[in-house]
Amino acid sequence: MSYRQRKPHKAVAFTAALTIGLLVGGVLGSHILNKAPEPGSEAAGNDRITAESWTSSLSDGDWQVSLSAEVRSLLTLTGAGTTRRADLVDNNPAAGLTAAGSSPMIHTELGAALWSNCTEIRIARHVDDAIVDPTSALSAIDEAISRLSELTGLNLVTGGDSRGDTTDLITPERDTIQIAWVPEGSSHLEDDELGAAEVWHIADARGIPTIVRARVFLSAEILADYSFGPAGGGVNVETAILHELAHAVGIGHSVDGDSFMHAELGSHAETTTTDLATLAFAGGRSC
Repeated sequence: MSYRQRKPHKAVAFTAALTIGLLVGGVLGSHILNKAPEPGSEAAGNDRITAESWTSSLSDGDWQVSLSAEVRSLLTLTGAGTTRRADLVDNNPAAGLTAAGSSPMIHTELGAALWSNCTEIRIARHVDDAIVDPTSALSAIDEAISRLSELTGLNLVTGGDSRGDTTDLITPERDTIQIAWVPEGSSHLEDDELGAAEVWHIADARGIPTIVRARVFLSAEILADYSFGPAGGGVNVETAILHELAHAVGIGHSVDGDSFMHAELGSHAETTTTDLATLAFAGGRSC
């Protein structure tokens, strides 16, 4: 249950890997975010993305953020100011997201794997000694975390910062997203990858898949290759981090080339209406 898009040259890539199981191990799947290839190159004509389809659980739709009429329409929610989709059943957000080209990291017939929004999710930041400017690296994470919290409504609490060697990192604690800045050439990443995200999920008492921990690796190359800027507002360090963090809360890739969740980091990388709807949905899993 994995796929990769390989380039004939070294690609700028971000991987999102799924760890399926109770605490450790399991089947792995992956997404790769590539820098847009040059026009006319061998990879330029390949715009296909393998994607999962969203499914809803009985616990979804507990919205933690305000939804604009445009977002409500995309989610097929009825009400004042919304537009009905004749091709979709009303009040079926999962169908609306799938039709808009969004995808989850993984789903079952009982729903997509998401965090419960009553969970206090601890953010544990670790910076390798090889990172030249740890202050800026941590500030970029803060910007991305703040944006993720704003758009999902998830309760993200930063704490437990540390510095040191990142060769051997322990499994994240439960209810924790571990974010690690690692040096170029880190064994945690393949040669063509700048970042990776892993999520662990369990089935709750109702069988609904629920994320219980996640980990994000960020290469020092991100700091070297991109400038700083608003998360989800262009091609920059913070947007690259936000892309991986979105994977850490259960979101897969978007088929929209303008989206920061597209598989290729092109010239736009903006937060689209579909992204807003998907992030809101990711924060709408009640306990």
